[in-house]
Amino acid sequence: GRENIYLNGALLGMTTAEIKRKFDDIVSFSEVEQFLDTPVKRYSSGMYVRLAFAVAAHLDPEILIVDEVLAVGDAQFQKKCLDKMQDVASGGRTVVFVSHNMNAIRSLCQKAVLLEHGKMIAQGEVNDVVNQYLHAGGSQPAERTYPVKSAVDQPVSLAAVRVKQANGDISDTYQINEPVQLECDYVCHQAIEDVHVQFFLYDEKGVCVFMTADNVQKNKDHWTHQPGNYRSTVNIPANLLAESRYVIKLSVGNLNRKAKYVVEPDCVAFSVVDPMDGTTVRGNWAGTWEGAMRPMLPWQVTKLS
Repeated sequence: GRENIYLNGALLGMTTAEIKRKFDDIVSFSEVEQFLDTPVKRYSSGMYVRLAFAVAAHLDPEILIVDEVLAVGDAQFQKKCLDKMQDVASGGRTVVFVSHNMNAIRSLCQKAVLLEHGKMIAQGEVNDVVNQYLHAGGSQPAERTYPVKSAVDQPVSLAAVRVKQANGDISDTYQINEPVQLECDYVCHQAIEDVHVQFFLYDEKGVCVFMTADNVQKNKDHWTHQPGNYRSTVNIPANLLAESRYVIKLSVGNLNRKAKYVVEPDCVAFSVVDPMDGTTVRGNWAGTWEGAMRPMLPWQVTKLS
């Protein structure tokens, strides 16, 4: 590790005297002091990147290009890297930050460029380009219809799933301070007890943010669906979800027998964006706002003396 600092520093254009002068700061930043005399081939990928970034972070270049440095390391080290890049940028130097971490991009950058197969397909204000990136990769639309199967195939058939605005319009993009409505149309081909619809909400990291089911609105006694067409709708209130691309998994089943008539893993999707206009829970804070949820909770500030 010790030799690697000198090697990386030399490759990046630092003089030996400069490396010696900054050596202790580099080691402290990397947090690998106890492994400094261990061969780097024994390092994990995270440890190696820590050391490499620590060296690069103590350069004094006019332009600093950083590629996916936040892909490894724990949350504390990632925050340290982000803070260091912000310090470099605030010192009047240029930082070119390459990443798939949209929160980091929004927090650090004012301008963004979107690349696809080596070609630039968008550039401009960071929020506009990030929103385009989030929408581009989604193969799931905001509405999906299905051919209704016969009763011979299964007792329940899925007809449609939609993501709707409060006015009933179908949309794949919502601001944080807007409600989102999820809607499922299905057909019961026979009388069935305790049919229930479940929505599972997954964010862009693949984390299940929550699940919700329509059985909470029904009586505790058996509730029978007679043959016919049905629609189950749930409203996600405004100021609940954080910025992300959300993919919906749908399940239609029997509550008591735990039978699944329909399971659609990735049926529809939508994005939630922050308008960054000071009207959301973020207020005038421009930095990273952590968490899968972003509720607008009541606060009170009191002068005690």
